[in-house]
Amino acid sequence: MKLFDAHFHVIDTRFHLEANNGFIPDAFPFASYENLLTSMALKVDGGAIISGSFQGYDTGYLQILKELTAQYPDRKYVAIANVKTTASDADILALAQRGVAGARFNLFRGNGASVTAIADFAQRAYEVAGWTIELQVNPQQLADMVPVLTQIPRLSIDHVGMRKVSIPTLYELADKGVKIKASGFGRLDFDPWPVLVKLNDINPKALMFGSDIPGTRVAHKFEKADIAHFDSLFDDTAQQRILHDNAYDWYINQK
Repeated sequence: MKLFDAHFHVIDTRFHLEANNGFIPDAFPFASYENLLTSMALKVDGGAIISGSFQGYDTGYLQILKELTAQYPDRKYVAIANVKTTASDADILALAQRGVAGARFNLFRGNGASVTAIADFAQRAYEVAGWTIELQVNPQQLADMVPVLTQIPRLSIDHVGMRKVSIPTLYELADKGVKIKASGFGRLDFDPWPVLVKLNDINPKALMFGSDIPGTRVAHKFEKADIAHFDSLFDDTAQQRILHDNAYDWYINQK
């Protein structure tokens, strides 16, 4: 089975990089990503390139999408960009034409946008370009944000909510149709597997696999054993949804 990788980063020094809390990652171009998957005997059907905090609001790296379309015409790739909530409708459309399928807000690492401003932007971006909104949340604030978050037409939460305190709220959000990324396991302070099983039980369409490659700022990075763990916990139908179909439908078929 091919994977659809709903969360990975490309760190290409041809394009702008900036420090976030003093951190600038090592280079990790798409060729390194492809080589790593090949070394694990994993094949992808495409994926979502996620803007990192170290890329700021620069979108020069979107050139990579054009290159991938030419190199891998049988795959489908999109980008999720860091976008200011003040971006104009014309800005949103211009990014969409370059392959951007949504905006990411990293509340965990100090993005200054308020959740109300994000929700207002989300509605406008959805009406203009059908965009999704992706949040790396501050777990301590997640429960309080639910009334506003559930107003967002298309929403996903990164890295299983990051912290144990967020788990009950994740269950509530999944039940309301929010996507949860099964990614970033090295960033968590809890065992994700029982949580993933329950999330899948609550909403079989909620979970979207992401490798989080190259795994910046974490000790435990994605490894092939993570895929084997899915195999041990989920039947073939559930695996197909989690590892491919849910994300492919979300990003490519927009449903």
